[in-house]
Amino acid sequence: MLPLNVDPSTLRYDRKAGIPEITDLYRTYGQDLRELCQELQSLRAGMLKQGYSADLSDCEGELLYLAVRATAPETAVEISPCHGYSTNYILAALTHNRKGTLYSFEIQEDVAGRPIKEVIQDNLSRHVDQSRLKLSVGDVMKNETIPACDFLFLDSCHEAYFAAWYGAVLLEKAKFVFVHDLLIEGDSSGGIVPKAAFLGIAEQYYLLQTLHLNRQSCGSVAAIRHQIDPALREHHPIRNPGAGERSIFFKGHPQSESAQRLHTAQGRIEEIKKLGQRGFRDMALERIKQITSGTEALFSRLQAVACLPQMGYRYPLFDSMFPHLEINWKALTVSELVVLLEIALTSCNRMFLRQIMTQAKKSSIDPGTYRYLTNHYYRMASGEPLLRLGSAARWLQNRVSR
Repeated sequence: MLPLNVDPSTLRYDRKAGIPEITDLYRTYGQDLRELCQELQSLRAGMLKQGYSADLSDCEGELLYLAVRATAPETAVEISPCHGYSTNYILAALTHNRKGTLYSFEIQEDVAGRPIKEVIQDNLSRHVDQSRLKLSVGDVMKNETIPACDFLFLDSCHEAYFAAWYGAVLLEKAKFVFVHDLLIEGDSSGGIVPKAAFLGIAEQYYLLQTLHLNRQSCGSVAAIRHQIDPALREHHPIRNPGAGERSIFFKGHPQSESAQRLHTAQGRIEEIKKLGQRGFRDMALERIKQITSGTEALFSRLQAVACLPQMGYRYPLFDSMFPHLEINWKALTVSELVVLLEIALTSCNRMFLRQIMTQAKKSSIDPGTYRYLTNHYYRMASGEPLLRLGSAARWLQNRVSR
C-alpha cells in the first residue's frame, strides 16, 4: 500500500519508506495502468480544448488508480468530480477490479449551459463501466445520503470550514482517504510545504492539524515522487506536462475528543469572521475572548486572535486586545506556526515576526519547511513583492515615455 511516512505536525518524512510496496503496485497493475494512461492522454487533451478542467498530475493520477486497485473498495466516494478527470482514474480501477460503486458528489449544476452529468459522462473513458458511477448534484454538506466508504477522494472547497465539516462527518466513515491540493515540493530550501502556503489558514493547515490531533501519519505524493524508479513509469504517456504533485493520503479514523473540539471551534471562528464583516464588532470581540480564554486547542485560539488584525486591530498598536497565550515552542506544529506568522504579517509587525522565527527554531518542524515558510513571510513583511511591482511600473513608464 502507499507509504504513510509524513508527520503532519512537522512535515518530516522518511524518504525511503514504502518504495518497495509502490514498486509492487506498479508491477502488479502496470499493464492496465499503461493502457489507461494512453487513453487519458488524448482524452485530457480533448477536455482542455473544450475548456474543461483536468488538474491531477500524472503521478497523482497513477497513485490514485493504484490505491483504488490495492484497496479494492466495495464503496468509493468522490468529492468533487468537477468535469470528470479524476473520476476516470477511480472508475477505471473499479472496473478493472470488477467490483465497487463510485458515489460522486458535485455542487456545480452545469458548465456553459450543459448539465454537469452530461459533461462528466462525455469525459469518461470508453472502457470504464459507467454503471458503477452514481452522481449526485448539489451541496454535499447538505446531503444526508453520503455512504460509509472503503475509499474517499477529496478535491473540493479548500477552505477551513469545509475541512472541519468533512473531518467531523466523513473521516471516520472512510477506510482510506486521498486528498488533492495539500502538500507540494518546496523550493531550494528543500522539504515539502503546504500548497498555497501564503493564502491564509485554509484546508491544508486545518487538515494537517486535525491529523496531528488524531495522531495519524499521512503520505505525500510530492514526498515520494522522486523515489519511484523511473523505469516503472517510462512507458506511461505524459498527460499533464509540468504539473506538480499536491496530494496526500491517510487512513480513515475516528475523531479524538480534541479534534472534535477543533471542528466545533471552527464553526465559531467562521461566525466571528461574518460578524466582523457585517460590522458587529462588539459581538465578534466577545466571541474571540471566549475562545482565547477557553480550553480550545492552541490552533483554534490562535485562529481567533488572527481575526483581530482582519478587523483592523493590529499588534502592538492595540496591545491590550491581544491575549497572552502560552506556547510550547518545542511542540509547535507547522499549522500553529503559520497562524502566528499570519498574525504578525497582518499586524504589519516585523519585530514580532522575527521573534516568532527565532522561537520556532526550537521546534521539530522540518528545517526545509521552516525556512520556506519563515523566509517567504519575512519577504512579504519587508515589502519585496511591492518593490518588484514598483520596479515593473518604472520599467513600463520608461518604455511608454520613449
